[in-house]
Amino acid sequence: MRNITRKRFIPMTQFTTELLNFLAQKQDIDEFFRTSLETAMNDLLQA
Repeated sequence: MRNITRKRFIPMTQFTTELLNFLAQKQDIDEFFRTSLETAMNDLLQA
């Protein structure tokens, strides 16, 4: 699986682009959202 790395804030257009790329590669959508949520939670906890 591709490891998704993100900076502190991602514009919605970049999120959408990453989601579409993830789907185009026929990867597990649950993994995409799990990783995205984990990154967002970590950013909030560090704020």
